Amino acid sequence: MDSGLIQDYMTFSSVTIPSFNIDEVYEKCLTWCKKWGFKITESNKPTLIIAVGRINIYEFNFDKCKTIIQLSMESRNVKLDFSLIKTDSKGNQSKGSVSSFPIVAKSLYIWLRVNITDNVLRGLYPRHYLIKYIRHYSLYLGIYSLITAIFIIYGYYNEYFILVRGDVFKYFIIAIYPFFSGLHAFIELYVLKSLEKRLYVNFNQVIGLN
Repeated sequence: MDSGLIQDYMTFSSVTIPSFNIDEVYEKCLTWCKKWGFKITESNKPTLIIAVGRINIYEFNFDKCKTIIQLSMESRNVKLDFSLIKTDSKGNQSKGSVSSFPIVAKSLYIWLRVNITDNVLRGLYPRHYLIKYIRHYSLYLGIYSLITAIFIIYGYYNEYFILVRGDVFKYFIIAIYPFFSGLHAFIELYVLKSLEKRLYVNFNQVIGLN
């Protein structure tokens, strides 16, 4: 993999796939790209796939990315190098990492039936990444919880006003957004904290005991 394409820990991952057939792995990668809606811009069967597309999982903005998959035979296995590079409107590499990289890479590995061990997950989810997004979602949860509480208090003290004006449905639609956004933040926060505990806290405790 060209080191010039690697920006930071959020762009590159490598795994080994137990398979003698690199062509089969290539076709599966091609199908996965199409399922994600990526447009294939370059291919060299059975070693290279480059595709572009937009991804929106963690953030509100849609990141435009270049997906690079390189395959090679390594002993009796297929080695897969995967990169996800943020690009600008012209398709050139831009600054910043793709926050959803771990989820996208994990999706590909599951598609290829890779054995996703804790070591693989630690490569996809560095601890500083988990800490960063735990802080983000803690902040989101706090903000959405506050907004939801304000709506509840407002609705309680202005119930008659809302009913008389016939704004119940409109009020409900507006108020439900921060509630479900807060619920989403809570779920993501729980998943990220569970991952951190599993991959690092418990792991370090076991290493310490040994």
